[in-house]
Amino acid sequence: MPMPNSSPWRFVGAAIVAAVVACGMPLAAAQPAAVPEAHHHHADHAHPETLSAGVAELEKVAKEVKDHLAADGRHAADDAVHALGHVLEDVQGLVRKSSLAGEAKAAATRAVDELFECFDALDTALHAEPGTGASPAEVHASVAKRIEASLATLRDAAAGKPAVAAPQAGVDVAALRGRLVLAAEPAGALSLTAAKAKLSKDPQPVVVVGRIGAKGVDPFLADKASFSLVEVPPADAHAAQPGHKPDECPFCKKRAANAPIAAVRFLGPDGKEIPVDARKLFGVDAGQDVVIRGTGIFDSSLPVQILQITAEGIHVRAPAK
Repeated sequence: MPMPNSSPWRFVGAAIVAAVVACGMPLAAAQPAAVPEAHHHHADHAHPETLSAGVAELEKVAKEVKDHLAADGRHAADDAVHALGHVLEDVQGLVRKSSLAGEAKAAATRAVDELFECFDALDTALHAEPGTGASPAEVHASVAKRIEASLATLRDAAAGKPAVAAPQAGVDVAALRGRLVLAAEPAGALSLTAAKAKLSKDPQPVVVVGRIGAKGVDPFLADKASFSLVEVPPADAHAAQPGHKPDECPFCKKRAANAPIAAVRFLGPDGKEIPVDARKLFGVDAGQDVVIRGTGIFDSSLPVQILQITAEGIHVRAPAK
């Protein structure tokens, strides 16, 4: 029986061919059986030369797919999905040839495979008989978060950011977010300097505001729900001067060097740090301002001015306009 045009095997076959070629097998020997294809014009697309360009093109075409589906443009969405399949092949090759570090390359490879799977499912829905199974829009909605997460992983890889490990199996990330993320900002947030003056070696409740960051090191611990905070620069008249740049101002730099930092950790029921990277758990990154509610201590005998906070909740402030 002849195979229908645009079957999901088009995506799967492309991934298999690329993998076999990478292992050194001649393409002629590895080529799967030909599948009729009604969208040959996409084979002539311009091939991106860098991973950054490939990811940018991937995001562009993924948005086109979403927009066409929203406008009920089934045929246009079908064309866009086919175009995206070719771009995915390009990105797969660029990831393989890249100089990404081991975990970053592995994460990018998984992201490409995830996108193949998501758009394969969408391609199948686009070519199903109307009224059978979920509609293309419903299928796209069901995989939208997976698409967004995979594109974010590839975007980070192209930008040279370290890979964020996936949560461990059995960890209910949604439940953790529901318990720890605070929709409203807690009242009475103290600066790190003010909290230092309040705290002692004896644990006590505290609410602090800080900026995710560290003094010359990564503020995050991989696979842990923890990070460090630095003082948020004060919004005073000095900082409000036109063209003022805290990172270049000697007075601001001196103030920041003398300010304390805070080590924040989130614990699970077992009393251990939650084994999920804070970036994945809370959707945060370095440079974001957060308000933390929890229990803190400060030991003035330590050589470093560091507040130690066991957090019970986090509120992520919206970026200043």
